[in-house]
Parts: sequence; C-alpha cells; structure tokens
Amino acid sequence: MRSRSATTWLKHCGDQRPPRPHSRFAREAAESVTSAGRATIRCVTEGLLALAGVVIGALATGGTTWFFEHRTERRTLLTAARMVREDVVYAGPSLETLLRRGWFRALPLDAPGWEEHRVALAAALPKDDWDEVADAIAGVRRVRLIIDELLASGGNEIDPDAIPEDGRDVVTQTLRALERASEVLDRIS
Repeated sequence: MRSRSATTWLKHCGDQRPPRPHSRFAREAAESVTSAGRATIRCVTEGLLALAGVVIGALATGGTTWFFEHRTERRTLLTAARMVREDVVYAGPSLETLLRRGWFRALPLDAPGWEEHRVALAAALPKDDWDEVADAIAGVRRVRLIIDELLASGGNEIDPDAIPEDGRDVVTQTLRALERASEVLDRIS
C-alpha cells in the first residue's frame, strides 16, 4: 500500500518519484532551507509592518503639528485684524469731525494696533488687501502731519475753514481708504 503523499505525487507527476534525500545531512539541509525561507518571509513582513508604523506615526505627528500651527497663525491674524480694525474705526469719525467742526487736541488719531500687528497682517494678507490697509494707515499719518502743521501756528483747535483745499482732499481720500480697509479687515475678523 502506498502512502497518501506518494499517491498524490503519482497522480500529479506520473511515474516519477519524488527525490529522496540520501543522507541525514541532505534531509537537514532541505529542512533548514525551508525554515530559512519561512524566517526570511517573517522578517520581511515584520520589517514592512514596522516601516508602515513609522510612516503612519510621522504622518500623524506632522498633521497634528500643521493643525496647531495653522490654528495659531489664524488666531494671530484674527487678533491683528481686530486691533488694526479698531484703529481704522476710530480714525474715521475723527476725520469726519475735522472736516465738519474742526479739530481739538483731544481727538484720537493714532494707530497703536497697526504698529504692533502690521507684521502679522503683512505675512497673512494678499497683496491687494495689504495695500488697502497700508494706504489707509498712510493716509491717517498724512492727515496727522497736516493737523500738526496747523496746530503749530498756535492754539488747541483747528477751524474747519483753516484747512487748505489740498488738506481737505487728503482727508477725503483717507476717509475712502479707511472704508476700504475696514471692509478688508471685516472679512478677516
């Protein structure tokens, strides 16, 4: 009676007999090759799994870092936009008062938010938006120079009729620039 493996062999391979190792050394060599192949496959599989873990870990760490940096940048931009918007909002009524009723030294026309946060805005705003905000602040500074010149002649007040025509034009242009800058900053904040 034939063994089951021998019957299967004959069925698939015909009369050819499977090679048989002739010595104990040949049998041990065949077994070691088979176990070495299994060990190699196991090592490669473990290595690939470890590599996949490293890649997934790097992606998770990078994604988390990007998320928190993005959130911090967004908050910085939001703070900057709100602070500069406050400067813009307060400058507009002061300039309107200058044109209608004159100027009193007590009226504010400074831009402390701009001085502190312009770098954050410069980094985050598109060029056109940056130009709108920067032009508005530059206009406020030009008006401040006009006011300082008029106040240098003496007194604490400026009569609206004492403002020269080119000074009125600067104030009017600055008011328009402040409106555009306010729109830009409203979109952000």
